[in-house]
Amino acid sequence: AALLCGALVATWPAGMAGFAAVPPQSGQSSYELPLREFDLFHYRSLSTETERARTETELARAFGGDWRVYSWNPQTRTGADMYGSGVDLAGPLGSAESARSAAEGVLRTVPAAFGAGAGELQFTKTEHAPAPTAGPNAGQGIGKWSAHFRQMHGGIPVVGGRAYLTFT
Repeated sequence: AALLCGALVATWPAGMAGFAAVPPQSGQSSYELPLREFDLFHYRSLSTETERARTETELARAFGGDWRVYSWNPQTRTGADMYGSGVDLAGPLGSAESARSAAEGVLRTVPAAFGAGAGELQFTKTEHAPAPTAGPNAGQGIGKWSAHFRQMHGGIPVVGGRAYLTFT
């Protein structure tokens, strides 16, 4: 079992399929569609609490255990930070490829929780922090592995759209 923490900041709101996503360029601020600023950690409404609870239930149904959406983005209607009690993996995470594969499996299992399916997320990198070598937990566990993805729409990167999954 491993603890999973994931986040996606999807900046492509639903219903905007007719718009094109383009990389930011200087001098084009007049074309930007500014979104209302939110305090993502303290903003609450009936709809955000309902969506947050639905996502927590979906994660618990898929993986078991106890899951929480730490922050919810009301503009994109996605969890910005999520954490849970664990995911049973097929085997130990001993390499960058196994971490990537585990993360892609999670994304395929609950795409709605991340606001994007695995096909919309492009793998970018893995990172590893080894288990501690000193102290009371020395030599225990796998350390931390994380897999990072960026959101794509029509082959173009979505500005600010990213997901990362961390396994410990």
